[in-house]
Amino acid sequence: MSTKSPVLSENVLSTKALRVQFLAVDPSGKNQTGSPATWTNHLTIRNRFNENTRKLEILIAPRGTIRYTLDGSEARNGTDYSEPLDLHDSAQSVYVFAECEGIEAKRTFQFAEKGRQEIDIKRDKPAQIFSPTPKRLDNSAKTYEGLKLAKEKGITFEQVTLQIGSSPKVIHLSLGEMRIQAEFLEKELANLQSLLAPDAPVILSFKKAYTPTGFDLEQFAKALGIELKIGEVIQE
Repeated sequence: MSTKSPVLSENVLSTKALRVQFLAVDPSGKNQTGSPATWTNHLTIRNRFNENTRKLEILIAPRGTIRYTLDGSEARNGTDYSEPLDLHDSAQSVYVFAECEGIEAKRTFQFAEKGRQEIDIKRDKPAQIFSPTPKRLDNSAKTYEGLKLAKEKGITFEQVTLQIGSSPKVIHLSLGEMRIQAEFLEKELANLQSLLAPDAPVILSFKKAYTPTGFDLEQFAKALGIELKIGEVIQE
């Protein structure tokens, strides 16, 4: 990284690189150029599960190698993942480890027995929603109630989208893979809504939510009518 490197011309950089270096230079020359700062990406492990066939596909982004175990042992030392797994019909947990260029990630996926619709949530342990399709608070009342509950329970979100207003006057705010607090979303919502009518409709969507306990997750989902599907709740 030097002053001869490409110049970042936009405020947002989209990349699949695992590490990117940035060098801030004062064009006026008044301030001395310091050392480059290194940004490190993270690995995201997710799954695609077919309840009918009991086939499980494990996915990693942006890239990496995957190992897994089915007996609760350390996934780092597990079997290399190369093709979808066939799970048996009883309840089962899959322990996953991913690595790429020194960056590591772990996930535990829990699956109920075949035909069972209820999700087994441990009420005293931290829980995450990790949904392949966004969970939607599809009106203003739900959005404000959801943010209020999230503040009270210490729930944070990831991969969030806010939509304020309706066509032709509509604002979209998308936030990627970063943990976002409800307080931040409330402030951004107030700023954006000031550009439109006070009663402009609001929709909040998210793919991930982090809750202090499974009980908090249950209460949050129940209050807002959020359907929790098998494979979407993660507890280590």
